[in-house]
Amino acid sequence: MRLSIRAQIADFFRTADLTEWLLLICLLVGVLGRILTIWTWDLGWDGSTYAYMAENFRMNGEFVDTLIINFGEAGTPYIFTDGYSHHYPPLYPMYLSVFYAIFGFSVTTTKVASVVSSLVLLIVVYFTTKSLYGRKKAFIVTSISSVFFSYFFITGYGFPENMVSIFFVLTIWAILRSLEQGEYIILAGLFAGLGYLTKSSVGYFFIVAGFSGLAWRFYYMRWLVFRDKYYLTAIVVFLSIVVAWAVRNIARFGSWETSTYVSFVTSNAISNPGAFVTEFFIQFGIYLLVLFTVAIYWLPQLRRTISKVKDEHYSGLWLAVGLTAVIGAIFGAMFQIWENQPRFGPIVARYSVIAMTPLLWLVVKDTDFTGRSRIVEILRNAKSCLMKRRRLLIFLLLILFSIGVYSVLDFREGGMVFLFGAFAFLQKTPRQILTVMVCGFLVASLSAVTQVKHNPYVPIGEDLTGLVSDGDVIALDFVNETSFIFYDLFPATRGMTVEIVAWNASINASFIISDRNLAYQGYDLLGQYKWEGYIGVANALYYSLNEFVRETVLSQQLESGEVEYLYLFQKQG
Repeated sequence: MRLSIRAQIADFFRTADLTEWLLLICLLVGVLGRILTIWTWDLGWDGSTYAYMAENFRMNGEFVDTLIINFGEAGTPYIFTDGYSHHYPPLYPMYLSVFYAIFGFSVTTTKVASVVSSLVLLIVVYFTTKSLYGRKKAFIVTSISSVFFSYFFITGYGFPENMVSIFFVLTIWAILRSLEQGEYIILAGLFAGLGYLTKSSVGYFFIVAGFSGLAWRFYYMRWLVFRDKYYLTAIVVFLSIVVAWAVRNIARFGSWETSTYVSFVTSNAISNPGAFVTEFFIQFGIYLLVLFTVAIYWLPQLRRTISKVKDEHYSGLWLAVGLTAVIGAIFGAMFQIWENQPRFGPIVARYSVIAMTPLLWLVVKDTDFTGRSRIVEILRNAKSCLMKRRRLLIFLLLILFSIGVYSVLDFREGGMVFLFGAFAFLQKTPRQILTVMVCGFLVASLSAVTQVKHNPYVPIGEDLTGLVSDGDVIALDFVNETSFIFYDLFPATRGMTVEIVAWNASINASFIISDRNLAYQGYDLLGQYKWEGYIGVANALYYSLNEFVRETVLSQQLESGEVEYLYLFQKQG
């Protein structure tokens, strides 16, 4: 008999054990942590651009973006001017424009919209998992997803990957349901098309996966597959969405491509094949490492699913995980060659979250989580296993691995999760392993949600809004000129052509942005903007202990960190 929601809640409080309470805490931390990013994180590069496109769509009915002339040529002027967007796909800006229409255009509104999309993703993960594997496993998958640390980063930066993941999860769910009810494949085609309109690079996944799925079904059905009306309808639905957006781009720009910047980094990578191939394998290894944060707890279970890969359900899930990692590594390598970002930066986070749900589905599908977990039993299992030399050796190697990931690779959240993975290796039942895993992800997520990422760029852009006029010149007087992020000025320069140049005394600039505490003749100081950053609770404990050891035990003299500021000046009169 199906219980009401009220009865389910009462049943939970009556029967819940340690594991279920930890899973509930995960959900609360995940929801509250996402909401907290509204105040603790600043929009990233893409977040600012999507916001700009969305506001122009609301005002003008078209995806106008700010173009940068002479982009990437050091020492030359940067000129901001409006033009039709040929940089990003349209669905996320359309989503943001609804929030702007209701609440007005602001950075805060953009962050709220990002949080809402992240919370909707958790709802989608729950109901799709429940549809496939039942309510209890849906609770497990949703709870772990809520504290997967990368989701906090992409939410705080205002990236569209929450929405991408929504359509990706719905697509894989519809494909799996279509194995029993053929008409669901039409929904898969629709969701795949919407995913393409949210992140064009993910569209390559659906194209390749579509051909792979067609080949797989042809293996079983031969030519009868081309008589499957549902499958053919799904292809038409997906292609019609892709073609419609391509026609729009051809009409505007004479090219079907959806991103001029991706086209640029692609051609740059092709012209450096040696560097690209090397970087691809590095990026692919990094993606596998991120996915291993989950897989390390469930290697026997995942190995058994590989033996069943001839089954379309398992092969579909493995294809979703593996192909996403390959495509992510390809794009990550192309961007890394040009941008030279930190290895475990936003690009890795953005693609790894997309593959996380199908990976968790592989884990829970055939795993029996029944039973109860008790701390005494978990500790007893650890003690008995450590008495065995082989187990002890593997445990110590896993500890060293986690330390290396944390300290050497600087993948801090991953290192925390791998540390708990070593203790999970000592447990006997899936329920006990799940309990240790949840603790690991809780610690990593608490570190993630207590991080603060504030730079001066966003408040400078906010203060310039309403002051900047068409044709103004903004001069930069930086010790390190490359530290400035131009996209954060976009909201201030919408609808205008604004030139960004390096400062010298002969330039008649309307504004000066400087990282030097200087006075400029003929200019008034408008504001001083502080760099603010906090690395999270767990990381702070580690670095505090590290400094204590270096100063007290090793007698090293450590330099005190200096507070850095940016300064905004406006021309008098």
